[in-house]
Amino acid sequence: MRYLKVCKHIICLLLAFVIISTAGCSKAKDTQSSQAAESALQSQPASHITAAPVEQQADDTQQSNTNTQADSSTKDNNKENSTITDSTIVDSNNTEKSGSNKDTKTPTSSNANVPEQKEAAAESAVSAPEADTADALLIEGKISNGKIFFGLKDIKSFKAGIIEDDYFSLNNWGTKKYFHFKGIYLWYLLSQKANISPNASKVTIIAEDGYSIEFSLEEVKRNDYIDEQNPNKKYVIIIAWEENGKEYDSAQGKPFKLVVGQKEAGDINKPNWVQNIKTIKVE
Repeated sequence: MRYLKVCKHIICLLLAFVIISTAGCSKAKDTQSSQAAESALQSQPASHITAAPVEQQADDTQQSNTNTQADSSTKDNNKENSTITDSTIVDSNNTEKSGSNKDTKTPTSSNANVPEQKEAAAESAVSAPEADTADALLIEGKISNGKIFFGLKDIKSFKAGIIEDDYFSLNNWGTKKYFHFKGIYLWYLLSQKANISPNASKVTIIAEDGYSIEFSLEEVKRNDYIDEQNPNKKYVIIIAWEENGKEYDSAQGKPFKLVVGQKEAGDINKPNWVQNIKTIKVE
């Protein structure tokens, strides 16, 4: 019985040793496998880390080349633009110099000594309407262009010649009355805008119905027509478009009226106020 117990005890120890050995081998294998896995993992990132800089370096190199080409292209374009700009500036300077020389040429026209106001008048005349309209005034005869139309709008724009005043009138029945007019100084219109000829001697004012009145050039130039009731008052001849604050209606005829003061006390001046003026004839 003792022998059997000893054998049994030995067998248990052997079994225990076998179990422990097996467990140890398994653990060792697990450890080796774990180390191999870790080694594989460590080796794999290492390869990526090594490859990545190479790829990045290649990309950087390519980008650097691209930027270099772009910079080179930009410089070339800037150079071309600079060349074009310089050429343009040179041409512009040449043009300006050429224009300056042209402007400084000595006038060869026989009218070189005509006052600047006459030149301005001629320019204004060129811009006037070229055809008769309901509110156009015709000036013809001894003027620069021989014939020219001035529209009411044009005449109103001649600020330097506009006159606005109360004119005294005396008619054939002895009626005395004042009228407020606004219009253009006739001599200003003829000399500064129509460019009247130096050898003109008379001016005829003609209405639409054919009625007319004639003035010598000296009478047109006068600036001392009077008001017998106010000796200090002096007038000029005007072509009015407005009477007592109301403009004439072009639908009822040409919107122009000749207005003149008295030559002397007792002078009947009202019949000289020609209305619906169509033409001013210079002879």
